[in-house]
Amino acid sequence: MEVHHHSHGLGHKWTHYLYEFFMLFLQMIFNSLNLLFDPEVFDKMNIYDIEFVRPPGNPKLLTKEKAVIRNFLSDVHYLKTVNIGQIGWFKKQRQKARMIVEYLQKEYKVD
Repeated sequence: MEVHHHSHGLGHKWTHYLYEFFMLFLQMIFNSLNLLFDPEVFDKMNIYDIEFVRPPGNPKLLTKEKAVIRNFLSDVHYLKTVNIGQIGWFKKQRQKARMIVEYLQKEYKVD
């Protein structure tokens, strides 16, 4: 993964940081999946790059090691928590944008 260090505004730096974090975390999830499932099973689970669905049937796990399974479940739980946090942040940003648009429309009589 290539990291660019350009001089941009704070918003760009934050979104770049978020993107880098997401890519590293996604790699971690894939690593956990590779310890649990045969690549063919994983291929059936993976749609749209990062969306996963339950594979048909009851696929055999590559390992029954509790530590590996707990680590995978921890990764999934963390991913869920991060997604919930991001959704909340995006909702706040959308609300701020609406407030700014409303202010500008009122202040400058723009429709």
